[in-house]
Amino acid sequence: TKSVRIPGTSRAIAGHSTPEKHTLAVWDRFVSRSSARVVHIVAHSYGGVCTMALLNGRPDSLPRLGALAFTDSVHS
Repeated sequence: TKSVRIPGTSRAIAGHSTPEKHTLAVWDRFVSRSSARVVHIVAHSYGGVCTMALLNGRPDSLPRLGALAFTDSVHS
């Protein structure tokens, strides 16, 4: 499995090899476990692609989505 290296260290972060995988990992590790019942997302540029990866990869995230704004997004 590919991972991202933290600059200046020998430590790798598994599951964060692409921006899309990073988005899913952050959702799984932090957002899904938070007490927030509603989440608002502002997705700029490639963030639109990552947000679409989240919605497609974690359809259970949709009920918690209160608002979604795409700004200059490159998603399709």
